Amino acid sequence: MKGFLPPLIFLLCLIGIQAHAQTKVYATNLVSSSHTTNVGNSVDGNEGTRSIIESHAGYLLGIGSYDGHIELAFPTMVPANQTFYLRINTEDNILDALLGGTLGDILSGVVGGLAGGSQNFTIQVNNNNTEVMSLYSGFAANFSGDQGKIVSDIDGNFYLAITPPQAYNRVRITNNLNSLLGLGNVKTMEVWDAYYVSAPDMCNEPKFTSYDVTGLNLDLLQLSNVSANNERAIDGDMNTKSTLSFGVLAIGATVIQRAHFESPSIVGEEFGIRFGSSTNFLSLNLFTNLRVKAMKGT
Repeated sequence: MKGFLPPLIFLLCLIGIQAHAQTKVYATNLVSSSHTTNVGNSVDGNEGTRSIIESHAGYLLGIGSYDGHIELAFPTMVPANQTFYLRINTEDNILDALLGGTLGDILSGVVGGLAGGSQNFTIQVNNNNTEVMSLYSGFAANFSGDQGKIVSDIDGNFYLAITPPQAYNRVRITNNLNSLLGLGNVKTMEVWDAYYVSAPDMCNEPKFTSYDVTGLNLDLLQLSNVSANNERAIDGDMNTKSTLSFGVLAIGATVIQRAHFESPSIVGEEFGIRFGSSTNFLSLNLFTNLRVKAMKGT
């Protein structure tokens, strides 16, 4: 969506057929862990429980420092390009910026957690003991491509949405803490259950959302409220909406909101988007700058 984006957007499923329950496959095997409490909560198939990974900055010259981790395994090998989801939460507020995709690059200079100033995390995907891919939150661009994104649900919870390019069966997440942060400092990270969807719903509804911004520098960004109430575009309520706006003049800028489904749609399904604007679309011919895309992948 380029140049202008209507500030009100809503996404919903319109297919008029009987719905069927989806099949979720959880990573229910624990491979290893360190400095993690309630570790069994991340492999119990219960999305309401979580483990806590701790990292320590150490003391003089980093003596005594450690990074905690947990590695989970799916029951069987997962095919390439199968997206899995993992709910996480960090003690430092670094996930909000990563939710904005390439926006994280712009904010990396002002959000310490992205630029190596405090807490970060690494997500590594393995085929048994062979690494398939690895993403580090200290490089915000890692979470602006097709293989990795931070997304949020209708309650504002954050998830990793990872699409490995090769077959995999293990997921390892490490809580990193820069030793320059402070002597003896400790940071925690919460990790829930990893899962993927093997059989989608008919009338598959969006579960997550994210957004992206291009063409805005930091000065313009700080003057703009480019995205607000994103979760309202996926809450199934026709009376609520998210708001996307440039806020200030930005020629050639782009603002995008994505609705993420947990699995691909079934051929023949339809979707609809309801949107509006405080500006008259027809009189300004703004439809020429509005783009709607259906895509496969994150």
